[in-house]
Amino acid sequence: MAVAKAVAKKIAEIETTSAERQRADIAFNGRHYYADDWATKTIESCCSVANNLGLADTALIRVPPPLQPGYWMTADIDNAGNRVLVQMTVGDMRQLAAALYDRNGAIWGKEVIHKATVEAMAAAGATAEQVAAYNHLEGWT
Repeated sequence: MAVAKAVAKKIAEIETTSAERQRADIAFNGRHYYADDWATKTIESCCSVANNLGLADTALIRVPPPLQPGYWMTADIDNAGNRVLVQMTVGDMRQLAAALYDRNGAIWGKEVIHKATVEAMAAAGATAEQVAAYNHLEGWT
């Protein structure tokens, strides 16, 4: 029973680490972009609207007023303390969405490996202390 509890706790820790890494800002084309749930959904929506309207990769992204058409807000801050805006095309946004998908997919893959490792440890007879000592913070990159 102690081993099962240790496995469940370690898996919860792995899932938390994975979720934190998936929500972390993402570097893309020399800038950093938010990648939390809201930002990810907004990036996906922007791509979906572009697809639905048949916009070419060279078209500027659509943004609602009062924002400047074609500009996307980064997570970067300029010297005056303002968020940096960059002009983005539909193609740029699609590439950002793909980079986010690839990054989060790789993180999910590491999560699966960590979980399988912990479960294999328990199946091989590891103690609760050994499971608890497993360093799930390594191997994500």
